[in-house]
Amino acid sequence: RGHGVIVDANRAAGPARRCRGGRRGARAWWHTCRMPVPLIPLEHFFDDPERAAARVSPDGRRLSWLAPADGVLNVWVSPLAGGDPVQVTNDTDRGVRSYVWARDSSRILYLQDTGGDENTHLFVADLDHPDADDRDLTPWPGVKVGVVVVPRHDAEHILISTNRRDRSLFDVERLNLTTGETVLVAENPGNIMGWLTDRDGALLAASAQTPTSDHQLLIRA
Repeated sequence: RGHGVIVDANRAAGPARRCRGGRRGARAWWHTCRMPVPLIPLEHFFDDPERAAARVSPDGRRLSWLAPADGVLNVWVSPLAGGDPVQVTNDTDRGVRSYVWARDSSRILYLQDTGGDENTHLFVADLDHPDADDRDLTPWPGVKVGVVVVPRHDAEHILISTNRRDRSLFDVERLNLTTGETVLVAENPGNIMGWLTDRDGALLAASAQTPTSDHQLLIRA
């Protein structure tokens, strides 16, 4: 039974190749003999998906997803009420792997590095100008950026983590999505591994590592 497979008795086995035993169903047999199983092509494990990462915009009016454009994954958007999809990001190199909506539902944010150097920058795509080049909001050479939180009630700002002060540490900064200006929110004293916020973007706590490799939850006073 460990090698049993469900097959159509008329189509797969044929009169000369029926396996004895098993349990008969409406149109199938449980066969106790091993049947050949075709191999899954290797490229199926590495090909880009046809569509992935579908999300609804914060205002509930648009649907977005990842799909290839000339062989490179990008973000596409379509009205939920119906209409043709529009490619809104214009990455031509490594492709967009993850993204978020800005709270004003007019911009798409995504992280991308250069040539696999893992120094991700934050890019913004303007849905009102889908043919325009995506803008790098954090154009700092050698700096790695991450998204900490997209505040629920602040359409102009997000919190990001950056190591531009010290390449070995990640501070938290508030980034203006329109101007690109930043304000330091919290400086990493050297032991912080991650930051915790509420949905409105208030920094509440941090996860820290002790000299003995234990972990602590530090609450911000």
